[in-house]
Amino acid sequence: MVPYRRFGRPLAWHQRALWGLVRLLRPLMGIAVGGVERIPRSGPAVVIAPHFAFLDAFPYLSLSLPRPARFLASAYFVFANRILCRLMYVGGVIPVWRHRPDPTGVRKALRALARGEVLALFPEGGRRWSGAGVPVMPSAAKLLARLQVPIYVVSLEGMYDVWPRWARRGKPRRVRVGIMGELRFPPGTVRGAERLPSTERWWTSVYQSGGKVDVRTACKTIRLALAEAAGGEPRRLDLSNPQRFTCLPSLLCFCPDCLHPGTVARGLALSCPGCDARWTPAPDGRLANASGKTPPEGLEQLFFRMLDGLADRARHCLTLVEHVEVRNAPEAAGSDTLRNFVPGTALLSRRGLELTAGGHSHVLPVEAAAAGVMEGTTMLELHHDGYAIQLRSSGALRLYLGGRALAGLPAREVLA
Repeated sequence: MVPYRRFGRPLAWHQRALWGLVRLLRPLMGIAVGGVERIPRSGPAVVIAPHFAFLDAFPYLSLSLPRPARFLASAYFVFANRILCRLMYVGGVIPVWRHRPDPTGVRKALRALARGEVLALFPEGGRRWSGAGVPVMPSAAKLLARLQVPIYVVSLEGMYDVWPRWARRGKPRRVRVGIMGELRFPPGTVRGAERLPSTERWWTSVYQSGGKVDVRTACKTIRLALAEAAGGEPRRLDLSNPQRFTCLPSLLCFCPDCLHPGTVARGLALSCPGCDARWTPAPDGRLANASGKTPPEGLEQLFFRMLDGLADRARHCLTLVEHVEVRNAPEAAGSDTLRNFVPGTALLSRRGLELTAGGHSHVLPVEAAAAGVMEGTTMLELHHDGYAIQLRSSGALRLYLGGRALAGLPAREVLA
């Protein structure tokens, strides 16, 4: 693993040279760029975009900018394995923890801006599940609202179809990257911030410290900008590929009609073992009900209908049992301490989330499951009473959505 302390340092000559060489291959990758002249060729700048796929940052967004950018990325993925860690280091990534305070990561990002570099981040914190927007992370909104550098919004047209979060692998497709206008926050979003001469503190030229941020206004401003950049992206999804179609149960983990925990995809047919409902891909990228009683629905419509039904079911009775693998979460980024997963079971009900593994049983409150963080598609990280545990399971999304439903949280605000 690359040591955590080495991330965030100024880009070396070989990193810049590698970026320049790979950028020459951009036309062969099917990347079309528009509005790149809006990004200044020197000085600090920030780029934000909706997060659709694992390849948003590399190669699509990175190779579309006029100069190398530093990306804020989840420390979970940066330190997932040695090869990925090395690649992200060469690409100039700055690892940050999404679900806990990380002043070190923020400091590294601000130092990059103070050196006049470009910083890129995804304010939603993670890839979108159904292509529809998810809430902006309050920590990202606070950071962006305090920055004293231009912030540009980027659209990634066709990116969701390249590699949706629920799919096992991506596919080549032409993507258009559009550099849109600057993001401007309403006056008064930051109140009472310090205004000191730039010589007193190194971050003063790029960051306003002190005062108070109107988080709700900042999140709303960013979310509207990302919604405009996303456009009709979910409707560009092509479900005619059988390999892609068979991955749909990872997203529609409950039947949208009867809420049976688990759907089955064979070939180009998605069915429910509980109520015999059946969907097939329509020519326009939507899913058609085999009964013909309802019109074809988009994937995001089915997903939201599933969430609404789950919230209604939780008011009466909701119990889930999943086979999981459990381990303690790493205490620090890049930790060399290896912890093995222990097989176990997870029982979710109004009583809480009961974990049984290694001969021990522990009950976490429903609020802990609802506040969990989904990493990828099979990992759920939970925090409670000062400790953190990771659950790895094919039903991790079911536990997460079920916990949110039992806790009474808004069904449609599924955090990334």
